[in-house]
Amino acid sequence: MQRLPCSTLLAACLVLAACAGDREDGGASAMPAPDADQVAATPDAPASSPAPVPGPAAAALGEYDREQVHFTGFGAARFGADEAAVRQAWGGRLLPESLAGSTLCYYIEQDPRPAGGGIAFMFEDAKLVRYDVFGTPPGVSAAPGGFTVGARAEDILKAFGSRVEVQPHKYVEGGRYLVLSPEFGEPGRIVFEVDQDGLVTQWRVGVPPQVFYVEGCS
Repeated sequence: MQRLPCSTLLAACLVLAACAGDREDGGASAMPAPDADQVAATPDAPASSPAPVPGPAAAALGEYDREQVHFTGFGAARFGADEAAVRQAWGGRLLPESLAGSTLCYYIEQDPRPAGGGIAFMFEDAKLVRYDVFGTPPGVSAAPGGFTVGARAEDILKAFGSRVEVQPHKYVEGGRYLVLSPEFGEPGRIVFEVDQDGLVTQWRVGVPPQVFYVEGCS
């Protein structure tokens, strides 16, 4: 039997392999694989837009807790609640220790008062009628809308529109009171005290007429 040369056998094998490849892929020629540089240069998805930089109005916003500060009272203590209910809602120490049962107007205040401000609760006829926020104390630094002491009056007016009534300040020339009415008919009001530069210096939440008292209990 005559043997074929090795070179002839090798050539025949290559032809058979090529034919088998044509049958498997329908004759389509193989595409060259992209090199690593091409893969790295191809983006997977369009880049997302950069996050907007907060403006002055956004910078004034604080952490508002609607479960704590609202038009019906403070936390679970509604306007008209007694001192014990307010102490429970606050959960911390309040001074004086107790004036419960008094028919006078009086305050109990956060103790110790934080360096950044504090909160004081007003009672009249032994019932909660108002609370005042000074500075930006932890936990109660922000009113509805996220506005804190230092916020701009124009931003409050822009945020709440016709719900804000502007009144002249009794003692600060050029100052104002911004009275915010509730959205759903709740009993309370929020009063922002604004200085001559248009910045909030303190704010309070309460029911009329006590929320409008400009000298605490009077």
